[in-house]
Amino acid sequence: VFPSESKTESIRRASLLNFPPRYLTNSFHKGDLAESYTGIDLADAEVVVSAIKMKEDGDSAVIRFYEAEGKSIDTEIKLFGRPLSLTLSHNAIKTLEENGRQLTLLEEPKNGE
Repeated sequence: VFPSESKTESIRRASLLNFPPRYLTNSFHKGDLAESYTGIDLADAEVVVSAIKMKEDGDSAVIRFYEAEGKSIDTEIKLFGRPLSLTLSHNAIKTLEENGRQLTLLEEPKNGE
């Protein structure tokens, strides 16, 4: 049991306990990536990413997320530097598809995701 200021904070702490972060270290190389990199950036703290995985029937990735405080918000998600502005209604799960070229907001999960 731990104190928390919000439902979102409780969700994040529980996720960290259940799924500790994994990281890779590497030495200097000739690649063009910076020393630090954020693949996904959420504009609002109450947005929670619940899944990132490859689609079973293709080469795209799906990213599922939701607003955790029970309110509707206008927000922005950046995935690999590409921004997407959207409205999240309370308790609604949204799914993004990323295929290396574009982000597509899927209204409902499809079979194979």
